[in-house]
Order: sequence, then C-alpha cells, then structure tokens
Amino acid sequence: MKFADQLSDKHKQLEQMKSPKMKQSLPGLKAGGKTGKPMSRRDWEDIMGTRRDTYERRNGAVRRK
Repeated sequence: MKFADQLSDKHKQLEQMKSPKMKQSLPGLKAGGKTGKPMSRRDWEDIMGTRRDTYERRNGAVRRK
C-alpha cells in the first residue's frame, strides 16, 4: 500500500495546489513571488526604519530630535 492511497480527499487537493503548475497559473506573480521591479535604496531604508523620526524625553515630554 502506498502512502498516497491513505490520504484523504482534502489532503490530495492541498498537494495539487502546491504543485508548480498551480503556482505558475497565478496572474501577476513570477517564480518566487517577485514582481520584477527592483527595490530602490529609499525603499530599503523605509523598510529598515532608518528614515523615521527619532524622539527623546525632555523634562517628561517626548520631543522630536
């Protein structure tokens, strides 16, 4: 008896959805989920949080540096 014979119908459907054919049929996505547009330096800085305001406490109040 093979392992695939013991799977339920739900599991078989999930395995079919994970197949490479299903991934290629999704519109707008390339392999690996990339959109094709490279990210700029500014985008990376926004993601990392280096372009956020910095705050500090002065006499109990929070103020921007």
